[in-house]
Order: sequence, then C-alpha cells, then structure tokens
Amino acid sequence: GAVTVSGPSSVAQDTLQSAETGAAYAANYLGVNESAYNFSYYINDNNSPVSGPSAGLSFTILAISGLEHKPIIQNLAATGTISPNGTAGLIGGIFDKAAAAKAAGKSFLIVPYAPNSSIESMFYYAAQQNLGIGIVEVKDASEALPYAFGNKAPQQMHFNYSQNYSITTLPSANQTCNACNMSYFYSLENMTTNMTTAEINSMGGNFSSLKQQMLSVLGAYSAIGAKGYLYTAS
Repeated sequence: GAVTVSGPSSVAQDTLQSAETGAAYAANYLGVNESAYNFSYYINDNNSPVSGPSAGLSFTILAISGLEHKPIIQNLAATGTISPNGTAGLIGGIFDKAAAAKAAGKSFLIVPYAPNSSIESMFYYAAQQNLGIGIVEVKDASEALPYAFGNKAPQQMHFNYSQNYSITTLPSANQTCNACNMSYFYSLENMTTNMTTAEINSMGGNFSSLKQQMLSVLGAYSAIGAKGYLYTAS
C-alpha cells in the first residue's frame, strides 16, 4: 500500500515520513497487513507549504479510525510526533497550535505528555488558561484513542508548580559575619518579597490556582528569611 499526504502547496519529507510511521504503527497496533491498504491524508491548507513531524500523532489516530471504521469525535484536535512504537513526542509552537484548534471550534487539544513542573508543562498550562481550550496529555497513541473515539471524557490539565516546603526543622542561621551590614540583607529580602508578591498578584484570573501555589512557595521563602537565611530567601 501507499501513504500520501495532499492539500498544501507542498509537503515536506519529514511530514510524509511521520504519516508513514503513523500508518505503520496503526496497522501493527490492529494486527493487519499494512501493504493491503492505501493511506491517503488530506490537510486543509492550500495556501502554504507544510513541514515538520508534529502531525504524526494525528496521522496515527486517523489511520486507526479508518482501519476500524470508527468516527472521531468532533470537539478535539491532536498534535505530537509519533515514533515506531507509538510514543508521542514533544512539539514546539504550542500556542499557535492551540490557537488554531480553538479557531477551528475544538474544545480540547491532545498533546504529548510533559513532566510536571517542566517548561513544556508550563507552556501547556499557559496555552490552556489563556486560549480557553482544554489540554489533554497522553504518552502514546493508544492513550489518545479513548479520547478520540469518545470512550473517555477529556479533562483539562492541572499544573502543580511546586511541592510544599516544610521548614519547621530548619535551624536558625548562625550569623558570624561581624563586618557585614545585616540591615542591607534584610532590606534586600523585604524588597524582593514585596516585588515578587506584586508580580504574582498581577497575574490574570485564569491563573488563580497557580497564583495560590506561587504565593505558598513565596511564603516558605519568607519564613526561611525570618530564620536568618536572607540571601537564600532573596
């Protein structure tokens, strides 16, 4: 069988390769002979060339949908690279992709899993909260299928900024620097705390959960400062 991608003015080799990988995984996942089928993908974008492998996860879901004759629900989109074993790989441009999905009327966007508190996870959360589209993380294609076929209800992601700090057992600092200007360090710690508090409180209402987490962390550092660890607190 053949794998083709049409629609745009041109299709880059890495995009075609991701479609081929998705078709191969889909056939293997379902235990069918890939060579017995032709996989034809159409991308609705006639005005610009298409490149990059980030449609791989979508290609895979579409291939499985076609082979099983199962319709995909209409309120979600997907992005992510695909590996031969079905693992979904990280992508760039999450804001552009989420905005495009939102503009197309989608309520959720399936994305590759990112470790909690990672930069990628922060970008996911920011895109969700700013653009009003739910972000659903999956580790591989098989994890995405229940969402795609409507067997599992998608839920918006939650972002945990940090673990709670416990400083109750932290001893007070032993300040032995007699020549130091300690008032300077106290002023620095107070200034930094006030400035950071103002910045956190200026965050939009969409980030109320994140604001609470950050203020909690800031409070822990203020408590560290109160124990004499002024430079660390600052």
